[in-house]
Amino acid sequence: MSHKSVVTGFPDGFEPMLLDLESDVAPLRIALVIRSASAPGTPLLLLRETIDASVYLGCLMDASGDPKTWLEIWVQNGDHVAQSFQAQLEGVSNSLIDQRWSARLDSFRKLDRRALIETGWETVHPPPAFIDPKLGKLIHPIDPGTNAAFVLCTRDDRLVSGGLPPYTTSLHTALATGETRIRTLPQRLPDSVMTALEQATGTPIRSVHFEILPLLASPCDMYATAVTAARVLLVHRKGERRSTHMSMPSLSAAQQNCYHSASAADAGDDAATETILRANGPA
Repeated sequence: MSHKSVVTGFPDGFEPMLLDLESDVAPLRIALVIRSASAPGTPLLLLRETIDASVYLGCLMDASGDPKTWLEIWVQNGDHVAQSFQAQLEGVSNSLIDQRWSARLDSFRKLDRRALIETGWETVHPPPAFIDPKLGKLIHPIDPGTNAAFVLCTRDDRLVSGGLPPYTTSLHTALATGETRIRTLPQRLPDSVMTALEQATGTPIRSVHFEILPLLASPCDMYATAVTAARVLLVHRKGERRSTHMSMPSLSAAQQNCYHSASAADAGDDAATETILRANGPA
């Protein structure tokens, strides 16, 4: 987006619409200038169009909602490209449009850096949004079943498996829910906790902080823990360095002793536990 002229106040019949729903408390905010809900016509004010973009009127305003300057807000428009004469002459695709969009950004930076305001969405696709003219704000669509936000799907394998054209080699676009696959680790919980969780089933919980531990990089499953223990206790012992395959007999013996004495250890047989520890001594 580019900077225009300094202004004071909105004309009658026009109001701002924030681009970012999470910027309500920001000291400076970027907004689209839209017509009021009672005004006829489309809500957005189109300034001009290019072969791959629609340029709308926007503004930069402070926390009080007072506009400080007009802005040109450039929005990528793939429909114009598909209907253009250029699309008939060469193979145009979404990936090519994204590359040219980045090249235009570099040109703007070189021409007049002071007139350019970057939002971070120039190189990363923003979340899809629809305009609610009655509320005067953007609405980000979510999956009603999972409350997951829809995003622009750029994974060709996922699109092709669903019978849709790929993103990188076509001009078709599609929305999908989050593309991150998460596998949880099973664990035993008290009955009281399980009852509380079952009662909370279906309740949406927002703004939950969590951490993802990749199974292939962290010792968070029994196999990885066993491998780590084998290397620490049997391979890299103090004053001695052995290869992993040399420690396999010791590891197998420890496994057999643990298996056969599991019931005795569960019953509280300390002698069986001491036997296991002795069996795991120096090989």
